[in-house]
Amino acid sequence: MKYLFIECDLKKDSTIQVLDKKDINYIVNVLRFKKNQNVLLLDGDGNYSESTLTSCHKKGVEIQTSSVDSVSKQDQLNLYFGMPNKLPKLELILKMGTEMGVANFYPLNTSYSQVQSLGKIERLQQIIKSAASQSESKFLPRLHDIQKITDIKEQTLYVCVCRKDNPQITQVKEFKESNVLIGPEGGLSDADLETLSKNNEIYYVSLGKKILRLETASLLALGVVMLKKSQK
Repeated sequence: MKYLFIECDLKKDSTIQVLDKKDINYIVNVLRFKKNQNVLLLDGDGNYSESTLTSCHKKGVEIQTSSVDSVSKQDQLNLYFGMPNKLPKLELILKMGTEMGVANFYPLNTSYSQVQSLGKIERLQQIIKSAASQSESKFLPRLHDIQKITDIKEQTLYVCVCRKDNPQITQVKEFKESNVLIGPEGGLSDADLETLSKNNEIYYVSLGKKILRLETASLLALGVVMLKKSQK
């Protein structure tokens, strides 16, 4: 059954009117849904209902819900990352990160960040929705505004670096918190690391000897943490 994320108050045996033009366009022209199509309607917060599109055209979409079920959030996987130097890299991180179960994306403005804008937020949100639907997630990850390193406080962070003297991320038996931090192209500066260490509980972990691109490092670190979490 196809997944459909809509921001709504999901209730049993109710009719939901979709009037937002962006959502209508996504449902009708991108997903190509039709009248009488059955979908799994989700609100992004773990609530979902097997529903039917009773009306589906460019002027509006109407959805009839049935019973409503829900799943509870477990230990969240959060990704802090320096803003990449190209927006397509950001889109890839959001897409693959969503499929891997990231709950929160925290883009960072670091000393070496070259881009200070997220670009078209609507496009990024649609990428997240599409990836969540494809991976059959019951939750919709949240993309936060760009933060400064100084904004991160009182967190337990696993900071990924390319240094031989740090333990390999694969050697971490259990993550106290599932907060992964990856620097931008060029890495994190000494000032960035000093600020992080001053305001947070930091664990430095190595991703190996090779110098990895931001998007590669993000996917590698998330993959390891996701596997560790699944073994609990």
